[in-house]
Amino acid sequence: MIEREKKIISAGIAFGVFGLILGVAGAFYISSEIDLEDGCERMDYLEENYGSNNSDESIASAQQACVSDYYKAAKRAAFLPNLAIATILFGLLLVNGSKQL
Repeated sequence: MIEREKKIISAGIAFGVFGLILGVAGAFYISSEIDLEDGCERMDYLEENYGSNNSDESIASAQQACVSDYYKAAKRAAFLPNLAIATILFGLLLVNGSKQL
């Protein structure tokens, strides 16, 4: 095996590991999205995670922050797993096609 093939295979493995990390991060955001979806309407969740007390202003600002966090988590949960799949497939392409490159 020549040195160039080894470098391409190493790059493919690195892309695969990076894709795996992106996939794990995507799973984390999916879990976070589910928690936020259920929790933004519950008073005990808002008190525990956003420090709201029983005043109307505090509840409204906590709900607003929770909904904002939900939308951020939803965007990341939709993007990261798809990027992970593409990255892993690119890594596999590099490893399998190292002789042709």
